[in-house]
Amino acid sequence: MDNNQESFEFNIERFIGHFEKQVQIIDKLSFSLIEEDEDEKLYIQKEILLVSLIDSLSNIRFNKINFPQLAKKNRERFVRFVKEYSEWKDGNLVSIVFLRDNFSKEFKNNPLFKYIDEKVKNYTQLDQWKAVNEIDEEVTELKLLAVNEKEEEAIEYYQHYSILYRYRNYLIHEARKPGYGMEFMSYEKDFAIYHSYINDETLHLLYPIGLIKRITCDSISNIKTYFKEQNINPYAFVNDTLRF
Repeated sequence: MDNNQESFEFNIERFIGHFEKQVQIIDKLSFSLIEEDEDEKLYIQKEILLVSLIDSLSNIRFNKINFPQLAKKNRERFVRFVKEYSEWKDGNLVSIVFLRDNFSKEFKNNPLFKYIDEKVKNYTQLDQWKAVNEIDEEVTELKLLAVNEKEEEAIEYYQHYSILYRYRNYLIHEARKPGYGMEFMSYEKDFAIYHSYINDETLHLLYPIGLIKRITCDSISNIKTYFKEQNINPYAFVNDTLRF
């Protein structure tokens, strides 16, 4: 290996090492830092920090130099990055729970609504949590039932990749987790789940911190591989912080 290659490898290791170290620091944030019975607040802070790492890496991958238009579109950039680098297979699924609950009244006699309504009814009053991949379906399958453009748009809007971006917005812009999920049920899970409450047919969606961490760590690992395979120095796309 020549000196240029060694320098190239060093830059990638140093760049990715920064993100790996951030994950380690986030992991070490202690409950001793907060008041008793405020564990949920600590998890929120951890998730805010984790999704910010995903944001940072998506900015480097789809930078202003090579992707001038995409770099301006936060949602598209974030979603594409998660799709390509996180290995989150469930992200491709559509939340038929959300899709059904937000269906326009004028479409409730259409095949798509009738199909998902019947399927969701089978899961009301869950006696335990269920992984989203036990309930939700692929975009392509649902689009076969769509009869107009609005239904197709709704299907894409409730794809988990897109929901994750909106989830990220609540974390970063409002410092809170949206929805009414029972967080303590899922702290150790690394996949998305649904659950319900007694005497309530509503299914609540949870993205546990374990899932957010897995998406972040897999993204870090896979973007590192991408940089090495493509001979890319990531520092070439880091903005000069003195001229922001």
